[in-house]
Amino acid sequence: MEKEEIINSRVGGLGSSDAKLVAQAGRCGLIGDALRFRIAQMIGLEERKQFSTSGTRKGDRIEKEVFDILKLKNENIVSNPLYKHENLSAFFGFDIINHIDYEFETKDSLYWVENKATKKDAVSSRYDYSEQLDWHYLLLSEKAAKLAKKPILLFSHYHTNDDEDEIFNVDKFTSFQVVPSDQGLRDIMNGLGLIFEDIKTFVYEKKETLNSEMLPEKLQDEAKQIHALLLEIKERESTIESFKEKLCVMMESAGVKSIKNELFDITFIGETQAVTFDSKKYKADNPTLDLSAYNKISNKKSFVKLKLK
Repeated sequence: MEKEEIINSRVGGLGSSDAKLVAQAGRCGLIGDALRFRIAQMIGLEERKQFSTSGTRKGDRIEKEVFDILKLKNENIVSNPLYKHENLSAFFGFDIINHIDYEFETKDSLYWVENKATKKDAVSSRYDYSEQLDWHYLLLSEKAAKLAKKPILLFSHYHTNDDEDEIFNVDKFTSFQVVPSDQGLRDIMNGLGLIFEDIKTFVYEKKETLNSEMLPEKLQDEAKQIHALLLEIKERESTIESFKEKLCVMMESAGVKSIKNELFDITFIGETQAVTFDSKKYKADNPTLDLSAYNKISNKKSFVKLKLK
């Protein structure tokens, strides 16, 4: 299915990308703001937004290249098929769906393959997406039972890097079978039960702030990587400032004005006084003056501000 079709299919139901939120609710017995936002989308009170970045597009490209590799061994493999859990959807009154990345059958088994392209190793990534894999297995089990086949869930992983134009390398691809945890499946079922009860008296107030858990998983991964980079930058800037402070004390005490080497020029700048215009005091001293004629209006390009926590 095309990505837009996949997004639209989630209206009126919950998919595997919601598994973490549902499982968290089941574990703590409470529906958080992020899940309430998804419920509002599910029942038509909020628009289902689609985000696309270079990282998400790169992930989609890798997913397609992995599909081409798997198709060489399994001609009947399909990509992103929609499946709805019939029993659970009927019981809870809203669709329980998923779009597994790849599906193929053998004589005795039904295989579902979930693919992730991350900078982490395969094992760590598998546990990062454990709730989503549990969700997949929940639906896989029902579909396999209807076909009288054994359900087999595989996790495929591509170890990627920061290069947007990274060339696909089959040696960085691996896959292995995963088994869901009983507790993980219970958490999902408990979460679905909470949503079932909450919808009966659901009240929703629109908010301008979007919880990051509502973003596509690939964009969440990018955000985590950017956070790590910002922390690294902050630490390095602190190291640089500490180095400059030491040099300042040393150069001032030794009367050295500059230091030169093949790397950079270091210049000592002594204490100075800055003169600025105190507009607040000027306005207070001249309350009758109309200064609006001196206001300069210019358009500023929209931007995003990142503040570390």
